Amino acid sequence: MTALDIQPQRSMYSPTITAYVEQEIPAVCLGLTHGDNINYPDEFVDIDPILTGVAQLIGVLTAIDGGCCD
Repeated sequence: MTALDIQPQRSMYSPTITAYVEQEIPAVCLGLTHGDNINYPDEFVDIDPILTGVAQLIGVLTAIDGGCCD
């Protein structure tokens, strides 16, 4: 994340990860872009950051495959 100049956001809400947290199952949620006003008529998603988000996803998968999480 440092190499991609990405700052982690530890207080993000994701309905996908909430179920894991409630059951005390370790989980990571990676966002591929930025958005706001979720579930409101003026909800939006930024397109420009998607390439950085995909690079982050590939970097995390490469690190996991390389044994970083062993």
